[in-house]
Amino acid sequence: MNKSAFINELKENLKSRDFIKIKVLIYELIVCEEWKKNVLPLLKGSLVGLNSYRTYIPIYHEAAVCNLLELLMFHRDTVESADQHILELIDYCYRKLLPLSAPKAPQSQPDV
Repeated sequence: MNKSAFINELKENLKSRDFIKIKVLIYELIVCEEWKKNVLPLLKGSLVGLNSYRTYIPIYHEAAVCNLLELLMFHRDTVESADQHILELIDYCYRKLLPLSAPKAPQSQPDV
């Protein structure tokens, strides 16, 4: 199965039940972001000695959902089906891109 056939099949499967799954994917993306921002800092101290796999899974989940939405949002009907939830997705993208565009503070060079 080639890539375009896979994406078309995935898109058709997500069309069922009025694209409610797209809204769930956007919701999952926002929940993962909030978990990383609010819960992960509280758990970092207790997770240091444990397997790093436990901290990797939520971060990977956010990246996987983001990638899936990226593939699906290239299609007009998917974007139209997201309704008002598309605003949440745009806001998420803005929050992720904002640190990349912020000017970095110059680092001072140590005197030798």
